[in-house]
Amino acid sequence: MTQGRVRLGKPAPGTAEGAGGEDGRITLLVLGLSLLVVALVLASIAATTVHVQRRQLLSCADWVALSVAGVASASSYYEDGFAEVTQSSVPDRATATFNQLRTTSCDVGRAAWLESVTASGGEVRVELAMNPAMPVFGSVLDFINQPLTVRVVASAKLY
Repeated sequence: MTQGRVRLGKPAPGTAEGAGGEDGRITLLVLGLSLLVVALVLASIAATTVHVQRRQLLSCADWVALSVAGVASASSYYEDGFAEVTQSSVPDRATATFNQLRTTSCDVGRAAWLESVTASGGEVRVELAMNPAMPVFGSVLDFINQPLTVRVVASAKLY
C-alpha cells in the first residue's frame, strides 16, 4: 500500500533533478548583491571623505576671516563707536594668514586656494576653494576633465 502520490514521468522544470536547476542562479544573485554592497560602501567612504575635508576647509576659512576682521580701523572704533575694516589691508592680511595656515589648518585636500576676500562695514567675507583628495574614486575622477571643486564661505563681524 502506498501513501501519498507518486509522480511518474519527467521531473518538473526548475527542480534539482530537472535540466534548469537553480544552483548557478543563486551564485550569480549572491555575486551581484555583493558587488552592489561593495559599491555602496565605497560611495559612502568617498562622500564621507569629501564631507570631512569640506568641514576642515570651512574651519580654515573661519580662521582667515577672524584674522582679517581683527584688522579694524582704530580711529573709527574709538571716535565713532563703530568698528570698520579697512579695505586696503584686507587682501594682504588674508593672503598672509592663509599662507601661514597652509601647512597646518589649511592643509586640506589636494590643493586649497583663496578665492576672494571682501570687507564692507563691520563684516569680512572670505571664500576658499579646494580639490578634495578622494582615496577610492580619485583616479577615476582625474580621468574626467572637470575635477571636483568644493567652495566654502565664512564671514566675521566686528561688534
